[in-house]
Amino acid sequence: MLIDPLHANAYNSLGSIYRDLGEFDKAIRCLNKTLELNQNFPQSHMVLSIIYWLQRKWELCRFHIKAIASYTKGNNTNLNQFIIPYRQFLSTLLKLQSEHPRLYDSEITEKILYAIGDSHCLSYSHTCVVLNSDKHFIKSKIIIGCKAWHLAMERGNKYKLQLEQIVKKLPNKSKVMMMFGEIDCRPDQGILAYHKKSQTPLDIIIKNLVDKYIDYVCNLLGKREVSPIFYGVPAPVLKDKNLNKNDREKMRRIVKKINHYLLDNLNYRNYLFLDPYSLTCNSDRESNEQILLDGIHLKPSALQMIIDNTSF
Repeated sequence: MLIDPLHANAYNSLGSIYRDLGEFDKAIRCLNKTLELNQNFPQSHMVLSIIYWLQRKWELCRFHIKAIASYTKGNNTNLNQFIIPYRQFLSTLLKLQSEHPRLYDSEITEKILYAIGDSHCLSYSHTCVVLNSDKHFIKSKIIIGCKAWHLAMERGNKYKLQLEQIVKKLPNKSKVMMMFGEIDCRPDQGILAYHKKSQTPLDIIIKNLVDKYIDYVCNLLGKREVSPIFYGVPAPVLKDKNLNKNDREKMRRIVKKINHYLLDNLNYRNYLFLDPYSLTCNSDRESNEQILLDGIHLKPSALQMIIDNTSF
């Protein structure tokens, strides 16, 4: 560091940048330096826990998850909204790994399926699936907080930059599963919030979003001779008591429609669509909760079920 070699916040910021760029060794050094200078950085513990999960370093991941707990008992609402969900999710994954170690003990196969997405891609990391009769090992590439909307934007942004850096490092003709869209479908952000603000009809918002998202991804991956697989959005879990009847109905419609437009667009392009919605939807068009790992993410075993339910 050129400015202040003892400035913990600078190391934390630099570590997060290296994480975003996929340079994990540099990120680990910076984040550990942050904690060496100042233990009061739960963000550093959280990012380290994600990195170590992706590296299959279970005990190091578990160490940093436990360290986060002592910081998230206060009233820092903004911090807790980001850190607590990840801590709970990774804690659940670590418990699953501890109870079912064979699920995560697979050797990296010759064929790899890269799962690029928001937090949902972590559910399937380090497991194996059979796709087109071939066994594939899943390597996850997370872009924290990324929406399909970010990738559909005409102007550049940090999420596009992260995806472009990930794609640049993929071998040509890789098999890639894109897992974005769930955050766009949450009640407090994304499609519903924009619909209320702009009064634009939902169908127009969703179709434009899907078309631009797919266009961007296909153009980007096409440069590496990659035919992407697109993963849809599971049926919504609508347990927010503050959600009124009208918004609840709109949420059901949003998730159904985003999957509809994804399928329609991808069928036209002859790309594969994996549909978690039909397996997770009940008669009320909400989650049946049968294959949920926690309140949002699906179990690792869900992906093979979704693949088996797909026509090739």
